[in-house]
Amino acid sequence: MWIGLFLLCFWVSANPFLIDMKPSKDESYDFLEQVQLAMSKIDVREDLERIYPVQIFFKKKFNEKEDFYRRAMRGAKQTLIDTSQELYPKKELVEVNGGGSNCVVLSCPIHPKYEQLLLSLIEALKEIGFKGAIYYRIGGFPNPTGEEVRYVAVPYSFKIFTMIEAYQLGYKNILWLDASVYPLQNLELIFQKIRDEGAVISWKKFRRNGLLPKTEKILFDLTGYEPGFFEHVSMQVFGLRMDLPWVQDFIEDYYKMVRLGTPFISCYPEEHVISSLAYKYRNKLPKKLSKIILPCADDNRVFVDAKKQGYFFFLRKH
Repeated sequence: MWIGLFLLCFWVSANPFLIDMKPSKDESYDFLEQVQLAMSKIDVREDLERIYPVQIFFKKKFNEKEDFYRRAMRGAKQTLIDTSQELYPKKELVEVNGGGSNCVVLSCPIHPKYEQLLLSLIEALKEIGFKGAIYYRIGGFPNPTGEEVRYVAVPYSFKIFTMIEAYQLGYKNILWLDASVYPLQNLELIFQKIRDEGAVISWKKFRRNGLLPKTEKILFDLTGYEPGFFEHVSMQVFGLRMDLPWVQDFIEDYYKMVRLGTPFISCYPEEHVISSLAYKYRNKLPKKLSKIILPCADDNRVFVDAKKQGYFFFLRKH
């Protein structure tokens, strides 16, 4: 018993995603190449082997081990810079339709498919009449305090970090959108909810087979989160009013999770972490906003239907 407890405590305390770099706000290409090299040395295979259950002893069946591994390695495998191909990171703050106090935040690794999705999303935001700023990154990594570079390999950690960068630029009403998202109508109601109620969250049905028992135990110990009794946060669309005290506490708790690293070993890494924090701060969250996003499909008629039904966003196939 004590040996098992020791091993669990050791696993909780050792961040398998931590890269061997000191905190730094250096954004030079040389530094990014050093970060890319450090990322290449990250491999969570052994950590996953230790916690992946023997399926026969469980009534429920989990996603395949390789699925967990692929998702957990998403951060370590992303391309920040590729000088051999003359692919360099880009970040930009763009004011559209006269600008304003609202900010949409976007980010993607250096990859032709995702870059095309991101740039087309910017044009779509302009076309629907969004008034405000768009802060986006292609490649590189958001590093608002200098500490974040050590956690570049934590899967999908960049979403909250990019929102913090936008906050540092002076925007407090911030909406994260995945590059694969496509807007269908004006976003004023979305931002009104962020301004007045502090958050906009898209919810979806919890998929238990993507969360391993030991990761679930860590999330429960940190937040009291019990998956299945509370809905799952979809991080395709996620908005926060960054200056609220409870949001600041929410973000500090998120950083604690990032520093641990192990809460992110799942098939939906950042979504399980954010879901557990949403549970902890459930008394602060606003009532649900319906019809935020409709998932993708091969048939373009679904896109038309989504718009007719009043959805704010459509998730494109990617």
